[in-house]
Amino acid sequence: MNYGVKSRSILCKILYLCIASTFACQAEDANTAYVMDMNISGWQLHFDVSPGDLDQTKNLMIEFAQSFAMLDKTAMNKIIHKEFIWHLNTIGEGPNGKTLKGVDEVINLLTKRKETWRNVVYSDFKFFGTRDRIFQTYRVQGTIIGEGEFDVNGIDIYQITNEKIASKDSYWKR
Repeated sequence: MNYGVKSRSILCKILYLCIASTFACQAEDANTAYVMDMNISGWQLHFDVSPGDLDQTKNLMIEFAQSFAMLDKTAMNKIIHKEFIWHLNTIGEGPNGKTLKGVDEVINLLTKRKETWRNVVYSDFKFFGTRDRIFQTYRVQGTIIGEGEFDVNGIDIYQITNEKIASKDSYWKR
């Protein structure tokens, strides 16, 4: 399906509201939630994962976050599908964002971010889904050299194929 930019924006807002309200309900049950704080390579991460169908996927998502933060190409190749695609929006690069293909392009972008992003804190990670589709919300704050501070809420939609991450669609809201 080909949605126009306005339709995608509205769809993203609806998805974000639905997912955020689901997380609020799930997060209230502190006895069954999985919570973990991590500092990886200077990036602060806070995970709050609801139980259920994500038991096997939980480890995949943690490995994914760790490999991204550490820029670990070997680890990424173990968990990312060989035809991985990441659709992401970018600060200061217009409304269309970027599409990255494969681990090398991901590493290049993340290396650039490490060089230009300062005081980065990822927090409020919450995700749910099924074995083949994961929705993740989060907040990221920091400073981009030459552009200034940013504070955004994000949602990522992951497609899982053969127990590997095949795609990631990222949406940010300032």
